[in-house]
Amino acid sequence: MKRLRLIALCTIYFLFSLGVLTAQQDYVIVSGYVKDAESVDILPNANIRVEGTSWGTTTNREGVYRLRIPLGEHNVIFSYIGYNSKTLHIVPEKEEITRNVYLESVTLDLQEVVIYPHPIDPAEEIIRKAIQHKKEILSKLHSYKFNAYTKTTLRAVRMKDEKPDTIIGGILETHTEGYWKTPDLYQENILARRQTANFSPQVN
Repeated sequence: MKRLRLIALCTIYFLFSLGVLTAQQDYVIVSGYVKDAESVDILPNANIRVEGTSWGTTTNREGVYRLRIPLGEHNVIFSYIGYNSKTLHIVPEKEEITRNVYLESVTLDLQEVVIYPHPIDPAEEIIRKAIQHKKEILSKLHSYKFNAYTKTTLRAVRMKDEKPDTIIGGILETHTEGYWKTPDLYQENILARRQTANFSPQVN
């Protein structure tokens, strides 16, 4: 009886070890940090996604990310508001690799602004012209269509080893399309939505 129990335990342990080994071989871990290429400042909440898949993550408050991707060659896209996106072609050679990324800020060419003395607040004149310009545009607009992708990441901060550590509490993603037609016809359709298991589709 003891011999049969020992054989059963060994068999279960072997199958569990084989499953863990197989799972480990299905993906690799890519980690590193995202910083400003000029100032070397960290970029928190930068977006990282694997092109053509639903795999992705964001950097924490220290600009550090950790991303699990399937085996094989992948293009990993790094993006941040106000910066040019950067794509890395990654060919995993081991279970965990490091890729530090530096993003370059977008250069905007702005027109020269000339300030003249005026008895009233110059901001009032700017606002007045903006309102007038908006009315002119809206008078010519009769309909429009849009296609939108929205991603919401919920984070919480906990203390780990007496230091604050950011954890992701959930992720919501939606892909919608819609249109508007004068005077008040508006419609919006949800094409796809994804959320972590702790949220229901109705919440998203």
